[in-house]
Amino acid sequence: VFASSYERLSPENQRAFRLLGLRTGKGIDTYSIALLSDDVRTPNHSAVALIRAGLVEQHGPRFDAHDLLHIYALERLEVQDSEADRRLAIDRLLEGYYGCVNYAFNRKNPTNPMVDRKFLQTWEVADHLGKAAVDQSTDAYSWFLAERANLVDLAVRACKMDPPAAYGPRLAYSLF
Repeated sequence: VFASSYERLSPENQRAFRLLGLRTGKGIDTYSIALLSDDVRTPNHSAVALIRAGLVEQHGPRFDAHDLLHIYALERLEVQDSEADRRLAIDRLLEGYYGCVNYAFNRKNPTNPMVDRKFLQTWEVADHLGKAAVDQSTDAYSWFLAERANLVDLAVRACKMDPPAAYGPRLAYSLF
């Protein structure tokens, strides 16, 4: 049943679905879809296609797949995508989330010594979707509440990678 829905998707949307197998925590937004699939132009298009195919559900501004669909996505990912491609997707997600964490901390408290100001200056210019993802929340605290499980799981997963992902330890340090 899952295969027929998956096979009707375009190759780009099949890839977006497979990469959702890497999702961490519960629920993601279109920014996370953009990071995972490396498609900042059409993440909404992918989300809509996946909803129409019955492969994800939308809950407000967030998307999630049933656990069985998540397992199916992960299985397809492991068969169809190389370890290097999976690693690149995690690296993009880590860098994006690290930027969002610093941006949210800075929004909440501009004098916070934990903010990686050098990284933030570059990230703010380069990643307008990340800023928008945080800004959609009523405040920085609301963004952290929505993303907490994703942030913690991603930091743990990244630090367990061999070798650890570049932004893994930095994300973990920024959270604690």
